[in-house]
Amino acid sequence: MSRFPSAGIAAVIAVIPAFVACSKVDVAPGPTPTEHSIVVTSVDSLPMAMVAEIYKQALDRYGEASERGKPVRDLTGALRELDAGDVTVVPEVSAELLERFNPSSAVQPDPEQMFKALSESLPNGLSVGDFALATDQAITSETQARNIVPLYRTGELDDNAVKALNKVAGELTTADLFDLCDKERNGAKRVDIVSNWLDQHGF
Repeated sequence: MSRFPSAGIAAVIAVIPAFVACSKVDVAPGPTPTEHSIVVTSVDSLPMAMVAEIYKQALDRYGEASERGKPVRDLTGALRELDAGDVTVVPEVSAELLERFNPSSAVQPDPEQMFKALSESLPNGLSVGDFALATDQAITSETQARNIVPLYRTGELDDNAVKALNKVAGELTTADLFDLCDKERNGAKRVDIVSNWLDQHGF
């Protein structure tokens, strides 16, 4: 888990040049839709929606109250929801987050180096959990370090919740994500697919 202040979310989601990312604007405090509930959402794609469901059910199994939020169109939408306090955590791709928060940073082919660079580039009010073994190759054919990480509002998750997300990171592989998505495409229900996967991985 990393909590390194840098630029603010409001700056990086604004439709203005990347230099705005240098402004210090903290995430605005705001209530989640259900008091004390962790709201999990994702961009509107099957692989990311599957990861969000894994996060949600893993948090439930760790005794955390959680709910699914409405899908967002893209990373900009996710950042707006986080900034507003309407969402607590979203699965995102490390390389895309680094490009958004620090576009001048050199591409890091190694997941550890990518995670370090990302951690040092996060705006105030955002944190990331451990990166997963899974990458977004279930979505794209790109092969550089594009590991999936939970992006969340700093201070909104307790240690137990972070532990749940980090266990997901240590268990979920790209092959798993391909398989889970294939099961849904073949007619299985996402809730059941994820529940079975969690059972198999000791949650």
